[in-house]
Formats: sequence, C-alpha cells, structure tokens
Amino acid sequence: MPLIGRTGGLVLVMLCAFACKGRPEVHKPPLPVRIQPVQTGSPELTQRFSANIEPGIRVDLAWKVGGYIDEILVVKDDAGRSRLLHDGDMVHKGQVLARVRDADYQVRLAQARGGLAQAEAAMSAARQDHVRATTLRAEQAIPQAIMDGAKAKLDGTQGAVDLAAAYVRQAQLAVDDTALHAPINGVVLKRLIEVGSLVGPGSGGFVLADNVFVKAVLGVPDSALSRFPIGAKVPIRVDAIDASAEGLVTRVSPFADPRSRVFDVEVSIPNPTGVLKPGMVASATTRKASEQAVMQVPLACVRRPPGAAAGYAVFVVDDSGGTPVARVRPVVIGEVRGGSIEILDGVREGERVVVSGSALAVDGGAVAIIP
Repeated sequence: MPLIGRTGGLVLVMLCAFACKGRPEVHKPPLPVRIQPVQTGSPELTQRFSANIEPGIRVDLAWKVGGYIDEILVVKDDAGRSRLLHDGDMVHKGQVLARVRDADYQVRLAQARGGLAQAEAAMSAARQDHVRATTLRAEQAIPQAIMDGAKAKLDGTQGAVDLAAAYVRQAQLAVDDTALHAPINGVVLKRLIEVGSLVGPGSGGFVLADNVFVKAVLGVPDSALSRFPIGAKVPIRVDAIDASAEGLVTRVSPFADPRSRVFDVEVSIPNPTGVLKPGMVASATTRKASEQAVMQVPLACVRRPPGAAAGYAVFVVDDSGGTPVARVRPVVIGEVRGGSIEILDGVREGERVVVSGSALAVDGGAVAIIP
C-alpha cells in the first residue's frame, strides 16, 4: 500500500477517536411508575341467570254454562270512544265482563219455580189433611191407619217441596253463570271470545292478571340452589327497558325439570307502576365469596411479555441493588373480576407490581416511584 494511503487512514482513525472521546455520555432518566402490592383475598363469585317475567296472579276465566255470547263489556278508549273490552284493559273485582244469552236458562228457571209452586200447594193440602186427621184421631173418630197415612202424605209432600226448591236454586245458578265476573282487580292479558260466538262449559273467556307484584321465574341448577333460600333478596335486571329491581325468593320448586335438570325459582318483585310486563326477559345476578383465597392485581398490570406474542407478564419493582428497577415476571392468570385479575402463579403476596407505566417499562430499566 502507498505511504500516503497508510498515513491518511491513521489520521482518520485518530480524528474519530478524538471526536468520540469528546462526546458527553447520555444518561436515561428513570421511568415514572405507580405501583401496587399484590393482594390476597377471597373474591366474590358472580353468577347470572336468565329469567322470565310472569304475573303475580293469573286467572284463566272459563264458562260454566254454554250458549251464544250475547254481550261483552263496553269501555271507553283514550279518545272517549266506546269499544269492547280487549287486551290491556283494566278490570275491577266483581265487574261483569261478558254474558251468554240467558233466554233458555230463564225458561228453565221459570219451569223450576212452577214445579216448586205445585209442590208447595200439595204440601199445604197435605198439612190440612194432617191437622184434620190429628183432631179426629184425638176423638177416636178414625183409626190409626188413616192418621198414619195423613202423616206419610205430609212427609212426602215436604220432600217434594225440598226437591223443587233445589231445582229452583240450580236453575238460578245457571242463570247467574251466564255472566262472567272478574274475580280480581287486574289487567286483561287476553280476550278469547267475540259477540255471537258459541261457547260450551269449560270454554275460555278471558285471561286476567294482577301485576301489582310480578314474578321472575328462573331456572337454577342444583349446584347453585343454595344461593336462593326462601326470603333471600335477589337483584333483577330487565335490559330491554333499562330497569332494575330487587325481589324476594317466594318459591323454590321441590323437583327439577326432567329435561333441563334445573329447578324453577320464583322471585316476587313489587311492580306498582306496571313497568314490568309479563313475558319480558330478565336476568338475576347472585354473588358469593369464594372459599379459596387467590392473589389479585389490577387488570392494567398484565401485558404480553416483551418481544413475545403469547403468554402474560407483569413488571415488579426490585430495589435490592439500591436503585429501583423494573423486572419482567411471566405469570399465569385466572378469572377477571371487575377491575382486577387473578394471578395463579408468578408473583408473591406483597410484591410491588407496576400499575401505571408498564407499557414503557423494560426489563432492568430504572424506575421512579410516584404516588
């Protein structure tokens, strides 16, 4: 190599060395972080159950007698116009909701009353004969056999009167049953009849419900049945109308459904404003403290390990060397509970984990703890 080339290279190396020696060394400041100690506790176990809203009291009204529907209760709508009673209308206890044509039943009642009048007339005659026979027998004017016959006739006519009176009461009940009365104060869930339609004994007329209290009916497996003792308070949520309420467990089915293997649990809920409607879908949430203590850290502490696409880690603060530094610690996580997460392995109780600033922390990097 030429001498000039060697000399030029030596000069270049000396210049670079001088420049590097004169550059000041850069010190990275500690990363400000907030920390929190790992805590051990018994978390609440939350379980959610689906429920259906049902009326507190439901009555299926049916006809006891048959015939053609003659009339249905007429009510006023919001505009003051008259219309027939239909679904959603309020009714009062004792109110006549509909009637079957009662002409046939009135005829039968009249016949029964006529039979009663005949029986009473026959008994009146028999009573007079008995009085005369008693008088004559006292005077020894007639034999005892005639006296016994008068007595038997009186007893027989008395029985005929009693039978005829029973027929009258039966006919009157049939006339009364041509009117369908509301047995409760409530709302009409369904009207099953129309004017002119033919019904028979047992045919449905109306379905009524008292919604001052409603029931949330939920299916509960046997493993969670202990959370629903009679009288327990249960929070109920209806997301469709953004409504929440608290009810009391009033009934627990003594047997499980043979297909779903769950028990029906009824939770009674006050519903004075009627906002909860039968048929709505609701949910019930129960909470119970776990018997097993677990370690928990804030959810914000957990992240992916640096440079890894899988697994989880936290940064713990280590000041054993005199200066606080962040140390990455792989962990095994459990369930998320609110703003915390279970740590099944990787940290010890009392260790300080980085809550704020973990996204910028590096393993071995200096940190400054801020309140």
